[in-house]
Amino acid sequence: MNTIEKMVPHDISRGVVAAFSGGADSLALLITLLKFVDNKNIVALYVNHRLRPEEELKAEEALNRHNCRALNIALEVVTLEEGAVERCAIERGKGIEDAARHLRYRALNETAERYNYPYIATGHTLDDQGETLLMRLLQGAGPLSMGGIEPQLGKVIRPLLTMQRGEVEALVKGHHLEWSTDSTNLEEAYLRNQIRHRLIPVVKEIFPNYLESLALVGERNRSLTPLLQPLIEEGVTQVLKAYSDRVELDLIPLENLPRVAAEQVVYRGWNLLTNEEGSRFPFRFVTTLLDRVEQGWGEGEVLNLSNTTIKRSNSKLVWQLGREALAFGYLSLIYSKRTPLGGKLDLVVEDNRDDEVGVRLDPATLTPPLVARSFRESDTITLADGTKKVSSLLGEWKIDPHERWLIPVLEDRNGVVAILGEPFGGRNRVARRCLLPPLARNGAPLYSVVETKG
Repeated sequence: MNTIEKMVPHDISRGVVAAFSGGADSLALLITLLKFVDNKNIVALYVNHRLRPEEELKAEEALNRHNCRALNIALEVVTLEEGAVERCAIERGKGIEDAARHLRYRALNETAERYNYPYIATGHTLDDQGETLLMRLLQGAGPLSMGGIEPQLGKVIRPLLTMQRGEVEALVKGHHLEWSTDSTNLEEAYLRNQIRHRLIPVVKEIFPNYLESLALVGERNRSLTPLLQPLIEEGVTQVLKAYSDRVELDLIPLENLPRVAAEQVVYRGWNLLTNEEGSRFPFRFVTTLLDRVEQGWGEGEVLNLSNTTIKRSNSKLVWQLGREALAFGYLSLIYSKRTPLGGKLDLVVEDNRDDEVGVRLDPATLTPPLVARSFRESDTITLADGTKKVSSLLGEWKIDPHERWLIPVLEDRNGVVAILGEPFGGRNRVARRCLLPPLARNGAPLYSVVETKG
């Protein structure tokens, strides 16, 4: 039995919906599926996210229709409403890539249910696996996350996961088909594209067989799952309790779990809260949550993560959908363009703005995660003229002690990086390690406090 046959379920002939973008990977996926499934039981689904120029999308759809006719496979097209991805990104708080993926998988699941097909197939390749594992490795992922892309997860199968991109393209060319190229694959604004175009060429030059090595790392880490699963399930039973409007985490058993198991318990809590098995919850959010637990989570302290709110109440963490305005004791990852501070004020992050009513921070000077939180009496900040207590600065600015909690303190893993005191009658101050020369400031994100819209 060859490698691809091992990746295909024995009952796939019952029907499959293929995620079809029109690229070489998804064309190779259709060609491969035809070896196992009658063409009448395959539906290729193309989702137009409306994120690229209309002319490019029209040409891509026309080519996709031509290729599906050539393969005698039914093509369905889902065209999203203008701005649907952007609105979804705001609602989910995770960016355009995540929103597009979320809407695409929703369409795939709806189509599979309509046809009563048991499987959804995607065209992920060995190259995609390598990119994913490199990203997770360099982001500090744990052993279970380092399992990489699963060959099968629920109804989703990935038959091409052992094929390299060159093999995929050769397969398509052998069938005399042309594929479309997504122009956004060349944009280095996306992390995966940066990995693909800048890091991997260097890695490949030093380690020519890096893909096979990373795939082996993934297999080894996936083999740990059966060993860790009993510990994780025990942790889930002891720590989590799900209600219709919230999930509660019992702090004592959570603190006693090994970190690798605690991470998986948090992921399970996320799935219970959102009712989206496999929905993406960034690892840095898991790390932030567990770090707060280890450091001592104060009573009433609020953490906003990915459009959810976590608050300590006695010996439990109460995790709910929706975000609260930041209040006394607040702590929020700065992951969105606008974060409510309370008092009709928002913390806003902007890439391009000419005025300097705020502070500019170059990500290269920071040690993630960057958070916004309320002032604490113990806070200090190391400025160009030495280390100072933040309470002394607020006193110099004559800010009422009862209102000091409103002032955003920006902090990374190495301490306080900025204080946004200007909107409250004080000054904006930036830590010495984050100061930028004048010419570099225009290219750095601007953090400022503004009045809430509406």
